[in-house]
Amino acid sequence: MMKRTADEGPDGTPLEKKVNAMDSLDIGASGSCMSSLPQYRLGTIASSEELDGRVNEFSKARLVDLLEAEKKIKSESLQRAEVAEKKLAEKKAFYRIVRSWWKEFSSELGRLTNQPVNLTYHFPTEEEVQKEYEENDNDEALRVFGKRLR
Repeated sequence: MMKRTADEGPDGTPLEKKVNAMDSLDIGASGSCMSSLPQYRLGTIASSEELDGRVNEFSKARLVDLLEAEKKIKSESLQRAEVAEKKLAEKKAFYRIVRSWWKEFSSELGRLTNQPVNLTYHFPTEEEVQKEYEENDNDEALRVFGKRLR
């Protein structure tokens, strides 16, 4: 019995040397593969049609996910805008009530004193209110604004 070498097949014919897959590809300076041949993973995809089908399925699923995320973001932003609009409307209503009350108070004061009275009131900004609340407790802040009102 004759020993065979690593370069021979079982029948004694010489074997072709295996070529490393990376040696057969043109790799550019950027390190990317420049081969024009489609690359398939062995055992998972049999043809380019199957590859195209899987790519289409993945892209459709990803597009659906993106559309759902966009709808969710849009609905959340609409809800936040509605909440902000309600808060603003409440504040506007409050200031409208205060202004109308202040005008009535000013006109009644004018009738009582028999003089034209045009009292103006400086409505505090949010920053001023927050500053007063931070400096004093709630009751004291109300007293401060009441004194300013007088």
